[in-house]
Amino acid sequence: LLSQGLIASRPFDVFILGVGKTGFNQLLAPNQNYEGVIELGYQFQLNPTLNLQPAVQWIINPGGAANTTGIFATTLQITLNL
Repeated sequence: LLSQGLIASRPFDVFILGVGKTGFNQLLAPNQNYEGVIELGYQFQLNPTLNLQPAVQWIINPGGAANTTGIFATTLQITLNL
């Protein structure tokens, strides 16, 4: 889900929400179940050439092995358009 211009004074900013889930073939990987991810981010347009996009991800059942409850990961993407 992407939504641009949620804040009236910042019409070029983008709110980001992503959800995904995958399964493993039990014949190829019998001990793996599923892996999922939820991502939340926001892209700030600081000026016409510079964007900052911080995000946080929650990875559910990483690797599908059911030995870790989840992992939180953060990212910061910097985009410079010349």
